[in-house]
Amino acid sequence: MVEPAPTLNDLARDPALAADLSAAVRLRLLATAEGIAAVLRQPPTPPSHNGEAQAGHDDRLTAEQAAAMAGLTVPQFYSRKVFRPAIVKLGHRTLRVSERKLRRILAGLGA
Repeated sequence: MVEPAPTLNDLARDPALAADLSAAVRLRLLATAEGIAAVLRQPPTPPSHNGEAQAGHDDRLTAEQAAAMAGLTVPQFYSRKVFRPAIVKLGHRTLRVSERKLRRILAGLGA
């Protein structure tokens, strides 16, 4: 029987577990960690007047951050049609990615 792959929490407790992971599992865990890192790099959402985070707030991610969350390179991210609804044009040559829409897409893909 195949043992389940360790989670990021398991690896945080015992990094030596990573030594025997397959390439596919390593990539999946790395993509998850990069996605978390991209979110943590964003400044905190300012609280609204009642002390709670603003529900309508939607951060705009760079292509690099969005690709990391999806576990892809930037060219791979842009080439996938599934991610196009999350891409927001801010200017003539400036694109960003809606974090909220990207998270919905990734949740639907099971990533």
